[in-house]
Amino acid sequence: MNPSTDDTSAPPPPYDLSSSSNNFNRDKKTSSAQKSPQNISSPSRTELACVSLHMSDRIRLLNFRPEHVRIITDVIRANTVKGVPQVRLYDQATEIKLGGYPWMRGGTRPLPEDRIGAIRVIIAVLKTCYDLGWVVQLASDIWRKGSLDKDTVIMRYTHQPQRPTSHWLGISFDSSDLLNIINAPPSLGPAIAARFGDKVSSHKVETRGYYEIKFHGYPWRPSGTGCDTWYCCRDADYVEGTAVY
Repeated sequence: MNPSTDDTSAPPPPYDLSSSSNNFNRDKKTSSAQKSPQNISSPSRTELACVSLHMSDRIRLLNFRPEHVRIITDVIRANTVKGVPQVRLYDQATEIKLGGYPWMRGGTRPLPEDRIGAIRVIIAVLKTCYDLGWVVQLASDIWRKGSLDKDTVIMRYTHQPQRPTSHWLGISFDSSDLLNIINAPPSLGPAIAARFGDKVSSHKVETRGYYEIKFHGYPWRPSGTGCDTWYCCRDADYVEGTAVY
């Protein structure tokens, strides 16, 4: 038998162009389906809003939900010392004018009731925002050369329908030697004064929920007539050793 002439293997099947085209089209459809918008999860939407202090007596709310603007405005009315003479739209923000001059600048010092009243108002605003689902993202001083600075708080919406009940307080560094503690539990002021020992000149309850500690010397020197303030928050059912905000 001549192997060169004996071909026992079957010939290859003919190349089916239609089958190849069908396979290609099927692969293309599969690829398109994998890339279709229905199969791509949309990125989560972050809601940001802004609370800012302007001039010497104004709060502006920007990008809050309309129902939240109404709630925050009512809370400001309920907590301000000298009332709210005016609420108006300012560009895309809601501007709330407070009575008095709670955060006066330019060399004039606000009256004590205005200073402490302003801190109480901001405590109420931050607590209300937190209870509505807004948390502080960052705080900043935004200013332009030759103008007054603007304390600004950027807030992020957490989309949580109900947050834990919270307690807020303010600690302000006033003048060059006064530490004011506002809306704190009665035991906190004396505990802080005891912690600093002989560095404290005097300490006392000024009014309900307002404790003042006076230090010897001038441990800090403010810029202008303003005072730095810390706002602190913890859950109402806080247990010692757990996280605070």
